[in-house]
Amino acid sequence: KQIFKIAIQCSLVGIITIFLFEGAFRLYLIDFYKSSFEYLNSDFTSRDTDKTLMIIGDSFSSFKGGYPKVLHDSLTGFSVKNISVPGTSIREQYLFGRYHLKNVKPQVLIFQFYVGNDFLGWDHHLNWREISFARNFYWRLSESLWSLAYLNYGLGNIKANLTQPDTSTKLDWVEKPFSPDLYFVRDKLYFKSEPMLVENAAYLKGGREKDFESYMQRVADLFKYASEDCEIYFLIIPHMSQVSEMYKNQAEQVGAVFTKRFEVASPSYPLYLKLNNFFADDHRVKILNTVDLLRRSEVSGNAVYFNNDSHLNVMGQQILGEFLLKEIKPNDQ
Repeated sequence: KQIFKIAIQCSLVGIITIFLFEGAFRLYLIDFYKSSFEYLNSDFTSRDTDKTLMIIGDSFSSFKGGYPKVLHDSLTGFSVKNISVPGTSIREQYLFGRYHLKNVKPQVLIFQFYVGNDFLGWDHHLNWREISFARNFYWRLSESLWSLAYLNYGLGNIKANLTQPDTSTKLDWVEKPFSPDLYFVRDKLYFKSEPMLVENAAYLKGGREKDFESYMQRVADLFKYASEDCEIYFLIIPHMSQVSEMYKNQAEQVGAVFTKRFEVASPSYPLYLKLNNFFADDHRVKILNTVDLLRRSEVSGNAVYFNNDSHLNVMGQQILGEFLLKEIKPNDQ
């Protein structure tokens, strides 16, 4: 009886602790990702200016030395503040983005969206037959218990520091010749969960048309914290399969499925058109579609994605940075 009583008490304390932590995270009472942001911005020099350019995104925007560094080095009239976290979607970005928008009030905001998995981060499609029970359970639970994503991110950083402290090792791996066996495990996992993930997201079907509405409403709620004169650039990063036939074929080899409807290198896909309609009444927002930009680079012989990872490589990041400069400079310099 005594053991049973202690077990009940410990369970109650654990449950209360979880809900208190969840409440604190949802209210974002402290800057939970502060150490990550400090590291991400550590190469940016402090500038005596009242103009700030803020970036909110995921792993595409938290590439150390990537397009945010290009903006920082060229837009000398701005302080650049990059608050991007790998593996996050609008659920987490709304929380830390709102916190920083209220405190900083930037003149320029770049909100980065990735076609490849941002909707998946918002609403996971489960596959109980091919994916482990633990993974499916975590995905489903994390949609209700938001702080789980933060805890998972923290544990992932600890594991990465212990097992792979040298980032050059990762770059060597992703730049080896394409091989389905070497390809990033997480991408293959996502396609196992939802084989038509990219097409469903780009063409707003397979349930993703409903996700668009709830996802974008949260984005609109986030943008309310930006000032009325803030220039907002909604930056779309396409999945590599949208850019070239070669990348589409590689995606198929790691589990992606496409129908005949899917058009490679098409800039006018339904998601892009719907985004333009969604923000038609918000004069602050400009949608930036980069399919053509990245396709032209590929055609000219400059690969923009890693060979064994769906992220932009160094060249892709540089090209993206130069593209953004052309968009921002006419208005601000």
